[in-house]
Amino acid sequence: MFYLKHKGKKLEIHDDNVFTRCPQCGKERVVDLQEILSSGDGDLYGTAIFCSGCLEKHKKEIKLQELGLHTSEIESIARRHNTSSDEVKGIVTSGLEHGFDVKTCLIGARLALSLSDGVEEYFTAEEAAAVIGTDEQTAVQEMEKADVSPARITTLPGFEWLLGK
Repeated sequence: MFYLKHKGKKLEIHDDNVFTRCPQCGKERVVDLQEILSSGDGDLYGTAIFCSGCLEKHKKEIKLQELGLHTSEIESIARRHNTSSDEVKGIVTSGLEHGFDVKTCLIGARLALSLSDGVEEYFTAEEAAAVIGTDEQTAVQEMEKADVSPARITTLPGFEWLLGK
């Protein structure tokens, strides 16, 4: 039999008196130590038990990371458009569920939020090509057909000294 000692008193461990807190939100919940330790993967110090709400968010976060999507990209888009990371994640996740790749979903999130909030976004020819599934040259031609003038960025003559030339 295992037990805890507190101020000289024995406290028996039962399946209804062992608690933990969700590492995300801090919500307290009862845990079954036998269930946690029986798999051989859990231990008393390194095991974190999420509540059901945070577990779903955590699973989505892990899935996004496995796909190559990092929280910093999501947060950057959210800050630029003054919205929550969860809203951006929702847009990206929706795109992923419809079969788009991560890069296209991030561009789509920027475009959708830009159309919604009026914050101007600039897209590279490479990004446009990724979205329409073509090479950069074809993407530029398509933009020109749509009467969209792509921006060309070059260094100005006379400023080579800034580059050490």
